[in-house]
Amino acid sequence: MRKVKNFNYKLDLKVAVALLFFAINFVNADNNFFKTENVKISISLNNEFVSNALSEIELITNFKFFYKNEDIDLERRVTFKAVEEPINSVLFRLFEDIDLTFKIVKERIILKKEIPVKNNKIQIQGKIADATTGAPITYANIEVFGSLIGTSSNELGEFILEVDSLPATIVFSHLNYEKKTIEISQFSTINVLLTPLVNNLNEVMLSSGKRDDYAFELAEKALSTMRKLSDKKKYGKHFIDKNLKTEMSTPNFQK
Repeated sequence: MRKVKNFNYKLDLKVAVALLFFAINFVNADNNFFKTENVKISISLNNEFVSNALSEIELITNFKFFYKNEDIDLERRVTFKAVEEPINSVLFRLFEDIDLTFKIVKERIILKKEIPVKNNKIQIQGKIADATTGAPITYANIEVFGSLIGTSSNELGEFILEVDSLPATIVFSHLNYEKKTIEISQFSTINVLLTPLVNNLNEVMLSSGKRDDYAFELAEKALSTMRKLSDKKKYGKHFIDKNLKTEMSTPNFQK
């Protein structure tokens, strides 16, 4: 069998040194990549426009700013001095007390308008219904006891109430229902039943008096007279009218 010769490849010394030098530079560059935010600068600003401040920082460093014109007031004036101060600290001072954030990515500084975070509120939600019929109660009032925080139910009896903290005392009311108070100690969805108000009216008794009897008598006389005068061929209209007035004349009442 033919033997295969083993070749020992000797790496040229110059090539090895070059590779080692390249590796060291690569590591250093990589470290600098992650430490760009630690770059220190010296800058002096005296009632300068923000736009001029950004331009000067770009001039003395390798950083470039990226932003939307509507997100930053470039004509705002700033005054401060920094000597060998980290870029992070300089940017914090430059954008102090305004709604603007920055982020350093490699050699780019990205400026962005800060969106205010809404205060954390605790939501209490549920449904209000009639305790008798189960029908939803529309436009019921829901309020936190002793405060101005409140809302009302929609056409389905549903509601959402935001409170600052728990526990909270919630009052439910409606013009046609009894008021109800509930203590809520944890976030939950609740169903509230309101009892209808009962309006008791005094019973009214109706009784016939003398004048009612008189009306009844008049009706009987009218019918009797009409029977007597039913023969229109024998009696004319004038006779009928005259007799009706006579028969149905109002008697005199004495006190």
